[in-house]
Amino acid sequence: MRTLLLTLAAMGSIVAIGAPIAAWRIDDSYGIEVQMIVPHAPEVAAMEQLLADEKTPVINLHGEALGPPVRLVLFEQTGLIRPPQDPKLALLPVDKQQGENPLQAKTVWFVAKWASIGSGAFVLLVLGLWAAFFRSRRAS
Repeated sequence: MRTLLLTLAAMGSIVAIGAPIAAWRIDDSYGIEVQMIVPHAPEVAAMEQLLADEKTPVINLHGEALGPPVRLVLFEQTGLIRPPQDPKLALLPVDKQQGENPLQAKTVWFVAKWASIGSGAFVLLVLGLWAAFFRSRRAS
């Protein structure tokens, strides 16, 4: 019983420590700052580019912005648009009506935080059981 409880506590500790490390590695390796857009039809985008001047925002040439830029976790960068007018800008066409919801980095961090908190609470519970089990065993 002692070995089982200590093994469970060790595994919980590994998850509690490893979840934020894994989130950091995923965010660092696959995270990218992106402006999600509702894309224009190709004809509209071509017309926008013909009518554009220096004051026209680059985002408006390709579509309508969906809120402020967000950090996404993209394992494959297919579909990402890098406009020639601003190569640092990354645009991602998203169709919310078809259920396209790319994974946001804040979601990865949220899951890691709660996995770490839950694992930490589990470790405390297991160590409390371990202490109570062996205290009652010594008393008898």
